[in-house]
Amino acid sequence: MNNGSYSGVLSEDWPHLFLNGEPYPLEVGKGWHKLCAETFQKILAVYRKKRVPLNRFSVLQVKEKWGGLRIYTGQIPERVFKEVNKIIDEAENKSQTICEICGEPGRLIQDGWWMTLCEKHTEEYRSHLSSESRQATSL
Repeated sequence: MNNGSYSGVLSEDWPHLFLNGEPYPLEVGKGWHKLCAETFQKILAVYRKKRVPLNRFSVLQVKEKWGGLRIYTGQIPERVFKEVNKIIDEAENKSQTICEICGEPGRLIQDGWWMTLCEKHTEEYRSHLSSESRQATSL
């Protein structure tokens, strides 16, 4: 059972979420790892409360898209469908308030790429874009 720490490889921390047991890394920054861990703990609690076998839940993909967290699952049993989707929706929405890089409070920015970043990482990203732009114009 996961004790609240998280290795970044879903199938190591929650092996019962994966049918084949192969390593499944998150496709998101470390800043969202805690949010993912909390989300899967909540989902597992719903399955246990409703007495739905854990082998009836599977994660297909966890990634960043349009600056927010996306969690794709296999078919979810009807008895827990609404609760599980609500948990996932809440996590996806909350991700747009957490820096994907460091986990500090952040906001969605749309400077080329869509990302959720804290002030520090937004400044670093914009500084990087600015230096790339200067290099491109000097060529």
